[in-house]
Amino acid sequence: MPSGEPDLEPVPVSPLAARIVLARDLRRLREDHGLTQEELAALVGRDRVAIIRAEQHKIGVSAGLVVDVLEALKISPDSALYTTLVGVARYAERPGWWQRRAFAGMGAAQVTAARLEQGAKIYEYNPHVLSGLLQTEEYARFRVHATSQSASPSTEQVVRGRLRRQEVLHGSHPTRLTVVVEEAAIYDRVVNTRVALGQLHHLVGIITEQANVDLRVLPVRARLADGPAPRSPFTIYRYNDLDLRVVVVDTVYKDYLVPDDDDAGQAEVRDYVELFGRLLNAAHGPNESMRLLQSAIKTLTAELNS
Repeated sequence: MPSGEPDLEPVPVSPLAARIVLARDLRRLREDHGLTQEELAALVGRDRVAIIRAEQHKIGVSAGLVVDVLEALKISPDSALYTTLVGVARYAERPGWWQRRAFAGMGAAQVTAARLEQGAKIYEYNPHVLSGLLQTEEYARFRVHATSQSASPSTEQVVRGRLRRQEVLHGSHPTRLTVVVEEAAIYDRVVNTRVALGQLHHLVGIITEQANVDLRVLPVRARLADGPAPRSPFTIYRYNDLDLRVVVVDTVYKDYLVPDDDDAGQAEVRDYVELFGRLLNAAHGPNESMRLLQSAIKTLTAELNS
């Protein structure tokens, strides 16, 4: 680096993505050494369950266990592999903002999203609801109430968490967000006209001012190219630096998370990437999408003033 040039701020990385990559790389390392989980456990002096858990992203792996595995496999502490894996393990252990008391009731789906959004390129499809990363506070509150079975004491934590998540779109390394939303979502009748109008003005402002946000509207009569149609909302997170993609599919009760960390995951993720590409091709371009937003604003303004 030339003298006098400032150091660049490191790009933040999703701790959940780091955990997935760590589990994947530990599994590959064991397989490269021709060892079973039982054999590696014996070398490390740990129970086989510890190795199984280390190779699964659902449970965190301590940096201490990673060090034990690397030493058992005679990986030099001076090697790039050793430094990288131990560093990733320590990073994945770091607490996140979603663990603070103020966000304790924000919900499992939002926690998953928050743990994935850092350092990712995000591609999101939603047929009925605008992206949580683009919602105003009032729109978010109406939406939370609409999806709750009853008035929930955690409503404010959910809204607070949604607004906090939006910070990834700003700063020195803003997340790149591409959203395909169906036309019905911009005429959302769950929220009242005033809130819907404020939300649309907010969207226009974001799209106009932030080059990292791309919103495309899928028209009602859009025709998808040959292939399956989407059955539910989904989001693709892409981490170029980690050679990883993760798909999260929204379901009624919980989110379905699929990383491309093995052959089965790679095939499923490819299907969703291909599906998103077809949705993007069928959607209006940036200019026509903006025209539809402006048209919806005029319609709602007339309703509000009538």
